[in-house]
Amino acid sequence: ARVVGEDPDGAKTKRAERIGKHMSYQVLEEIEDWDEDMDKLCFILPITGVCFKKVYYDSNLGHNCSELILPKDLVINYWTKKLTSATTVTQIMYMTKNTIMEQQLSGNFLEFNLDKTDYKEITHEVEARKTEGFSPPPITENGPRAILEQHCWLDLDNDEYKEPYIVTVEYSTSKVLRITPRFEKDGVVMGNGKI
Repeated sequence: ARVVGEDPDGAKTKRAERIGKHMSYQVLEEIEDWDEDMDKLCFILPITGVCFKKVYYDSNLGHNCSELILPKDLVINYWTKKLTSATTVTQIMYMTKNTIMEQQLSGNFLEFNLDKTDYKEITHEVEARKTEGFSPPPITENGPRAILEQHCWLDLDNDEYKEPYIVTVEYSTSKVLRITPRFEKDGVVMGNGKI
């Protein structure tokens, strides 16, 4: 952690050291796949030219997680120069029926009957694999389902100003599983009497 501003008694430096030690503990001890994913990233990056790391807090596990995301699983506008300026970033994730049900039971996803949904694959991925000489496995209801997690801007309060949200959708049915804000209460700013 970096110390900003005056630190005459060294209190900020000591706090920064404690924070640094705790964050190192989180990365090296709590996040079990961190080393393995970083090794994969270092191997894949020179080949593909780009890779992504997603770091987030998992309420089910009770700690931070770090996930390697391959370029084929991240969709952004072609003309976007950097992720921070993208208006929409969509991650393609694959979850089994059990994992989706766990998310529903924990209250993270809305409930809907998975048995009555038609399963379909993401077309561009199937076509890409065919050009590589692979044929897709047979579609089964117990196979992994495509889940889209989209970081986007929505005007849900109809004030003509879009706020940042994360929308999670089951691809086959276009069923919205979750909408969660990407902002905190203390990040809301008033200007000219408007939010």
